[in-house]
Amino acid sequence: MARKGIFGRLLRLFVLLLVVAACGVGYLWMRTQQFADRPIEFAGGEKVLEVAPGDGFADVMRKLRGIGIAEGSDLEWRLLARRMKVASRLQVGEYGITSGMSPRTILQRMHDGRVIQRKFTVIEGWSFRDLRRSVAANPSLRHDTANMSDAELLQAIGARELHPEGLFFPDTYFFDQGSSELALYKRAYHAMQENLQASWAMRGNGLPQRLTYRSPYEVLIMASIIEKETGEAEERPLIASVFVNRLRIGMRLQTDPTVI
Repeated sequence: MARKGIFGRLLRLFVLLLVVAACGVGYLWMRTQQFADRPIEFAGGEKVLEVAPGDGFADVMRKLRGIGIAEGSDLEWRLLARRMKVASRLQVGEYGITSGMSPRTILQRMHDGRVIQRKFTVIEGWSFRDLRRSVAANPSLRHDTANMSDAELLQAIGARELHPEGLFFPDTYFFDQGSSELALYKRAYHAMQENLQASWAMRGNGLPQRLTYRSPYEVLIMASIIEKETGEAEERPLIASVFVNRLRIGMRLQTDPTVI
């Protein structure tokens, strides 16, 4: 009888512990659920969180606190990350955090790799020297072409041309923090090649024999001469027609200053 009594008390204690544990888990689940979608409010502009290679979740939490995100306990953040199955899958990069974001949104953004996009604009009319100077001065790029000559850079991006002028398409290019300079040059070069090929495919008939282009690169040379002749875009068709007419009658272009 004594043994049965002891067994009964142990059983009741075990059931009680299970109930307490279930209540604790339920409470934590409810707290985590509330915390997950509660907006984080702070004054000022966007905060930047950098997840570096090798960072664990504890490192990310330390950096979150370091930029002033005080909401939630570390346990709540960790439980939420585990529920979302993202705790060990946060991607490297810089992330923008703005007031009003929820912890769920922040973690999902780091899991998806939705990093801050930097941008660089190649200005129409820039010389290659202008381009290299501006690229080298950009603090968000990894400067891996600093010791390359122009010829070495062209070879590294797979360019067949011997001279770099005019080979990089004027446009705005978006990239992640720490991206390679060489990758940016490649993108701008290939963008120019695609646009040249599109223009080449649409070239008109009836041009003078002396203006029969042998390659898209020759089209680029003539376009560069026309561009250099004027700073006004609306004047370019007129200048182009003047050159065509001069070539039609066998006249020189008479554009020595531009060519020089």
